[in-house]
Amino acid sequence: MPGHLPELPARAGIGAGDVDTVVLTHLHEDHNGWRVTADGAPVFPDADHLVQRRETDALGEEDTATTHVVRPLREAGLLRQIDGRRRIPYGRAGSLTLVPTPGHTPGHQSVLAESGTRDVVITGDVLVHAVQLADPAVAYHYEADPATAARSRRRLLEEAGERGALLATAHLRRAFVDAREGLPAPVGAGRRMRRGGDPSPDPRPARYRPAATR
Repeated sequence: MPGHLPELPARAGIGAGDVDTVVLTHLHEDHNGWRVTADGAPVFPDADHLVQRRETDALGEEDTATTHVVRPLREAGLLRQIDGRRRIPYGRAGSLTLVPTPGHTPGHQSVLAESGTRDVVITGDVLVHAVQLADPAVAYHYEADPATAARSRRRLLEEAGERGALLATAHLRRAFVDAREGLPAPVGAGRRMRRGGDPSPDPRPARYRPAATR
């Protein structure tokens, strides 16, 4: 919801004070926006903001994510640093499970939402291109650790597929994708195309580089 997050919940009758939990998959600029206002006030003043401790520990003191997000939330008493996988009961029968998926960033996490019907996996940036559904070994140019990211991607897709879950994605053309659509190839099975269109094995993992920088 680029640029419109503060207004959109209100249209559904949800006030800022109604939100009690915010999960930060990671702290890149395109995923940490609308946590605080321009003057440093939390947008959701009654919400715990959950982030993996490894993610905050990897930041420098003057990183933008530190000065504009982490520090204001910490000073407001709203930052909750998590270590590893954590299940959070929610509602009468539902739950949110924070699933560490490092690689894109050191403390990246995804979210498994269970409600008693169909599970949803909020991927964050462990998945940034549809080709990674078929081959999790395809790396992304801005991954901090491509090998770790590939392992995280494979594990998450396998768990989501076993559950028959929907993937809620941030960067694919479709916001929701059936996890069973992809049939992951073995890790390391990156392939490049020979001239003429025949696939050629390549000892290096294939690497996706976006046309525009983040």
